[in-house]
Amino acid sequence: MKVDGIDYGLGAPWEIDVPDDSIVIENTEESRIPPALADVPQAVRDAIRNPMGTAPLADQVNSSSKVALILNDWMGVSVHAVPVVLEERVTIGARLTHFLRAIVSTGNGGLVTARLTGPQGSGILTSMSRANALLVVPEDRPVVEAGETLHALPLGDAASLTIQFSL
Repeated sequence: MKVDGIDYGLGAPWEIDVPDDSIVIENTEESRIPPALADVPQAVRDAIRNPMGTAPLADQVNSSSKVALILNDWMGVSVHAVPVVLEERVTIGARLTHFLRAIVSTGNGGLVTARLTGPQGSGILTSMSRANALLVVPEDRPVVEAGETLHALPLGDAASLTIQFSL
């Protein structure tokens, strides 16, 4: 079955295929939406350690497993992409949209710039710990030169970063 109108990223809404026996919930009544969580990171840790109806995630995976966490944000909190000017040339390999770890800052005159945190390999945690944003490099731009503009998704306290990065 096809489900369309899924807003994601900066592009047009997605259309996805889901199994025919799936239950698709649209336009949820406001009374059914739970209140916001007081501590989201702790709630995610709790859900991983004590999921409903199944064993803890640690009992189901090993070091070679790949896991995707998918969260449905019914509260409408979103991170807004911020336009940034690249301080350096960025080159991507595969023709996919890339989300690269970056440091975004506001310089003299209010110009918002971005530079990569260093190597972008999945095992390089120091690169992630330095990042305050994810630089969005579209699949149709395998090379983006210094001085060109892309968008960045602030990390951490997204509200304050968005305000800090806003032009």
